Amino acid sequence: RRRHTRFRNVTGVQTCALPISVAASFWALHPMVLGTVVYVSQRTELLMALFYLSTLGSALRSLHSASSRRRWQAAGIISCFLGTLCKEPMVTAPLVTVILDRLVLNLGWREQFRLRAVFYLGLFASWIPLGLLLSGLGERSVGFGVGASPAEYALTQGRALAVYFGKFIIPSDLTFDYGPVFVPVEFSRLGWICVPLSLVAFAVLLWRRSAELGFLLLSALIVLSPTSSVVPVAAQPIAENRAYLPCAFAGLAVFGLGAVLLGSSFPRRSQIFLSFALILTVGSLSHVRLALFRNPEALWRDTIAKAPLNPRAVCNLGELQLAAGRLGEAERSFRQALQLNPAFNGFAATNLGVTLARAGRPAEALPFFELEAKLLPNRASVHDNLGNLLTSLGRDSEAQAAFERALALNPRFVSALNNLAGVRFRAGSTTEALALYQQALALEPSDDRLRRNLASVLLAARRPAEAVDILASAIAHPASQPDLALLGAAALLESGRATEALGVLHACLALRPIWPEAKLLLGNAWTALGNFPQALAAYDSALVDRPAWPQAIAAREQAARSKSK
Repeated sequence: RRRHTRFRNVTGVQTCALPISVAASFWALHPMVLGTVVYVSQRTELLMALFYLSTLGSALRSLHSASSRRRWQAAGIISCFLGTLCKEPMVTAPLVTVILDRLVLNLGWREQFRLRAVFYLGLFASWIPLGLLLSGLGERSVGFGVGASPAEYALTQGRALAVYFGKFIIPSDLTFDYGPVFVPVEFSRLGWICVPLSLVAFAVLLWRRSAELGFLLLSALIVLSPTSSVVPVAAQPIAENRAYLPCAFAGLAVFGLGAVLLGSSFPRRSQIFLSFALILTVGSLSHVRLALFRNPEALWRDTIAKAPLNPRAVCNLGELQLAAGRLGEAERSFRQALQLNPAFNGFAATNLGVTLARAGRPAEALPFFELEAKLLPNRASVHDNLGNLLTSLGRDSEAQAAFERALALNPRFVSALNNLAGVRFRAGSTTEALALYQQALALEPSDDRLRRNLASVLLAARRPAEAVDILASAIAHPASQPDLALLGAAALLESGRATEALGVLHACLALRPIWPEAKLLLGNAWTALGNFPQALAAYDSALVDRPAWPQAIAAREQAARSKSK
């Protein structure tokens, strides 16, 4: 005999439209799930929920539609596979499906598995691609030994479950990011372990009173189990977005339980009025919270107010202040983030170093770049940043070691190739510098900075013809790349092609009339062609743009002497 999962079985009323409608509206409009909807990176949670519910829906339809059973089972298996590609909690879908079948079929386990063996095998096969995707969990701060002990994480998850279910019922003090903060293993904190035990016990008791409602609450706990167990998720032990799908199950359980307890004793009109008031309340709260998401700085300030020990929130606020040019505020934020948790928040060290460097304090910035290199030794960009700062301090030998370390981690790191080439060129290793620039340009052929640097080294190496080839597109189209075109004009002059250089220089000056470097080259071109009056006029114009410019003065004196001969 099949038992149909309808509330009328347990409430004694013929329809369950009202509690289901209220539960769905309460879930859809709840401010706690708002972050999952508006936060772009959490769209994976939405997709996972979609495929999760599709899996369960297909499983039910396959039971009630004998003619299309195989098609619905195939749809369920496909949905389960797609869900595993979205997010890890989808691993629980096969288990919840088995429990749902148990509820509907009301058969013994052996008979149930005999009837649905192929379907279950397909569902559990979705664990195979998920296992492959989880191979890099350690790099994502997930697993044992990456930030918290299993005992600390278990206590933290007791608090997390209290947060998820408590704030779903009473949506107050919602927090965007709780940060990498764990409950310490202390006698006074052991009470948190009672939360999951109590919820499981209540789900079992509820199952005995109403299997449908017990299934809903148990499903919510099962969906949360991958992240709310003893396997640490060090970077984010508590995240309200994880409650998105569990709250759908919990909402149905809560409102279904309300229908059971109130039954027909509560007037229908009063039920509708209270339901409308409840939905209006959560909708209003979501509207208020949505305004907070529109202002990133306000969002992070609100997060810090509710989770003051969260170094990531403080660091993110500092990044906004740094981007706005408020260096003093940014420095205070980054120092606070490092004080809260220097071992976790290596990015705060970099950002503080960048802030100090921009404030003209590179010597003060250096210890923080070095700290980040210790905290994140396998990140190539960290060593590249350290090398850049050392270069600005004139410590090229140390900078070279930093760039070489970056390239050892990532041989195709264009920025480190470019920076190392600059160091080697200043050290007199022109051949090595050229090889590094050419390697970088092969990786990023459209990078104007690399073309400029390579052409400059070619000119210094007395190989102007090759520099002209590198800058050919800029020479042909000065309007699109005037700075490169100016360098191309210098290469043309060095190659003895002064007439072509004149055309490029005139085009550059038409774009930027006040450009002393272009006028100096123009004077050199006229000098090369023997037109000294034009050369003197160009030098004079350059000196108007930049008075007492030694290079222009020397070139003018040379042209004047040549004219007088």
